[in-house]
Amino acid sequence: RLRPPSCVEFRPAPPSLRHSAPSVSVDFTAMAPALAAQPSLKDLVDNFTPGGCYGIEWQLSGDFITHKAHYNPQWRLDAVKAKGLNGLYTDRSAEFQFLVGQGLVGRTFARQEVLFVNDLQSIDKDSVVDAMQGGGGVEFLRADLAKEFDLHSAIFLPLPTGVLEVGSCAQMTALPQYFAPYAGAATPPLATTPAAPGAVDAPPAAPPPFLQKLVEELSSAGNYGIEWKSEGDLLKYRSHFNPSWRIEGLRQQGLKGAYTTESMGFTFAKGEGFVGTVFAEQTVLFVKDVQEVTAEEVKTCMQFGSGAAFLRADIAREFGIHSILLLPSSDGVLEVGSAQICDDLQGFLSENAAKAVSGKTDAAEILSALQALAC
Repeated sequence: RLRPPSCVEFRPAPPSLRHSAPSVSVDFTAMAPALAAQPSLKDLVDNFTPGGCYGIEWQLSGDFITHKAHYNPQWRLDAVKAKGLNGLYTDRSAEFQFLVGQGLVGRTFARQEVLFVNDLQSIDKDSVVDAMQGGGGVEFLRADLAKEFDLHSAIFLPLPTGVLEVGSCAQMTALPQYFAPYAGAATPPLATTPAAPGAVDAPPAAPPPFLQKLVEELSSAGNYGIEWKSEGDLLKYRSHFNPSWRIEGLRQQGLKGAYTTESMGFTFAKGEGFVGTVFAEQTVLFVKDVQEVTAEEVKTCMQFGSGAAFLRADIAREFGIHSILLLPSSDGVLEVGSAQICDDLQGFLSENAAKAVSGKTDAAEILSALQALAC
């Protein structure tokens, strides 16, 4: 019968990789002549594009399949740290073990079939039963972890002694050419050309050094900074800053831009939106979550008469931006944002910065205190 759109797909492993005694070595040459040896986790992750961000090797140990090793690229380590997440998906996965046939790892090993999952976050028991054409359901026992770490597509490769698991923070529509030996009717079609990293545009003007310090040193988990300049009756974009790990992460996901570059086309009349209102009122604004904020919440935060709408909420959702800080000056506004949700301004700032602004409410005093720390 017809299956629903791709959720979980199995295909038989090549005969040379089917289950045998654990002492039998893996012959990747027989499976794919271009591969002289078992690929490293690093090679598998780096070629699982777009968005390849982790790899785990599972091994059969007695009656269980347990964690043996894992790999995370540096950009992913930096991104997880900036988001304030609790550890890594690979570290947390090491706490799991599976009986043969249990979970996606155990079933991949038991059946010695390649398993491709389109989205780990939306997988359900019925879709796995359907993809496997019967034989009992199998659950993804780390679904909550996948959601916490924002993981999507993954591929599970069986070995005679275990399983290789490789995942991405993107939803993949094609299987990279590197994985051609594993391709089949149950996997996505092979990409026609190798996936190229996306080009994240550079700012048209160099950002002020203070903006970089705000992002990398004075905030606890800054992802970006934008400089807005007053020109006549408008606030216009002038420059931006993204940390190197953020740029690399966006490229690896195949994205062609960033929250900062998507903001370049916006202008705000004085008193319009967050940027225009902060400038007009010369009031510091911290927003806990721009994806969910209401005009009434902004009104309360800023303690002035009229609420202000956040006009870039859709872009914030696309690029995973949550908490932001807007600092006005006499000639513009500095905006700093994070992928974390911080409860308040003190939590958003670094420890030293939080101490420096403690007890201050005037925008000029807060800006001056932060500038002094940046010197």
